[in-house]
Amino acid sequence: MNKVRFGPSGTTKTLEPLEALKYLVNIFSELKAFEIPFTMYQYQLPSYSTQYMESFQKILKKHGIYASCHAPFTISLTNSKQFHLYGKKRLLKVMKLAKRLGCNIVVIHPGGYQEGLKKEDHVKLVVKHCKEVLNEIQNIDLGLEITGKHKQFGKLEELISVVQQVDKVRIVLDWAHIHARNGGILKSVDDVIKVLLKLENVLGKEALKNLHMHFTGVEFTIVQQPTLSLETFLTGKKEIIREGSERKHLPINQNSPDPKLVLKAIKEFNVSGTMICESPLREKDAIQLLKVYEAL
Repeated sequence: MNKVRFGPSGTTKTLEPLEALKYLVNIFSELKAFEIPFTMYQYQLPSYSTQYMESFQKILKKHGIYASCHAPFTISLTNSKQFHLYGKKRLLKVMKLAKRLGCNIVVIHPGGYQEGLKKEDHVKLVVKHCKEVLNEIQNIDLGLEITGKHKQFGKLEELISVVQQVDKVRIVLDWAHIHARNGGILKSVDDVIKVLLKLENVLGKEALKNLHMHFTGVEFTIVQQPTLSLETFLTGKKEIIREGSERKHLPINQNSPDPKLVLKAIKEFNVSGTMICESPLREKDAIQLLKVYEAL
């Protein structure tokens, strides 16, 4: 049995959850994971009948599918005013819906950097807001996704700091975002293993036993940022950090990053968990990822 389950976020045929799931099990029965893309409901969240949710859960159980859900991008854990105005309420609604549909984890982009807030202040704020939400709901995890744009909170180190302080919060490794945000860093199997080692060294081997991951090809731009360090101030010499920023998702055959490198590292490192494909080809690329993984 594979240690990693593969599946898409929605399908190319439809994003509507129940219809997409029925299509998936009928045409792509090898795929054993499915993510509900609530990102298509940015403001007005859906409502489902009890029968609808029971039907969804029955299909998951019958076919042994691990379900997750991606929350709308309009929820921010870094903006306190927005969070208390509507973000917390919206996130709780998403998590309650996801739980009733049989999902194990709700994935969220934490939000953008706020002007005037230091890095440690952002971490404290996200920790506080995660605790507020998780105090009101049980038996479902909250997944903080590594983000792909330089103006977004969500570097690996930042998320590790949050996860260390809040139970039921997990890191979601988005390999495309890691690749893009670091200017195309994933060029070898060792580059991927370095990321996994960092997780293991800080969070322990348990973090790699049920790891939630995303994969897609990605187009990105390089952003040059001057460093405001003491050395810069004293010498007058500007140090430039090359950081990337995601532009759009691409099919996996664009090799940005190369899926074979990522999957080989995951297999060598004995990672188990879930890989959700978010490429434009969704379920078709998810099958390709599964085939590459099994062939290694």
